[in-house]
Amino acid sequence: MNLSEKIESLILEAKEKEVRFQCNGCNESEINEIIYANNTFPPPDSYLSFMEKMGKGADHTFLGSSLFYPGCLSTFEDIDETFSKEELEGMFLFGHHQGYQYYFFKRGDGGVWMRTDLTPVKDERIATSFEELLEKEIRAARKILCNPQQEH
Repeated sequence: MNLSEKIESLILEAKEKEVRFQCNGCNESEINEIIYANNTFPPPDSYLSFMEKMGKGADHTFLGSSLFYPGCLSTFEDIDETFSKEELEGMFLFGHHQGYQYYFFKRGDGGVWMRTDLTPVKDERIATSFEELLEKEIRAARKILCNPQQEH
């Protein structure tokens, strides 16, 4: 099952269970705005597919994070203290979590990385691909949407 099919599967499952789940994708101009803001290298195709399907938001995914458009553009504010100019040339930033964790791709590496802006600053590979990261989020959303805790 490809990424688009996995997203569609989550949407259908939520509808079958009569649970509200909305997602809105970005148009080509909005995606290009994100790519232009990075000014480095093209992101992986799986990221572009995600932005086309869910880029403006998807209920119960990436909670507390700014990965959706236009909030993801705030990632580029005040990053001079977190990333050197040389580092930025070798990465594609695509979001942050509450302003202290930054999500990015490294040039030549298909994985998803996160930098925690605490002392000491730490980079961690959190997924082998963007698709893997999104699959984790879809599983988490599915648990929230389709298996709500029953009241006692």
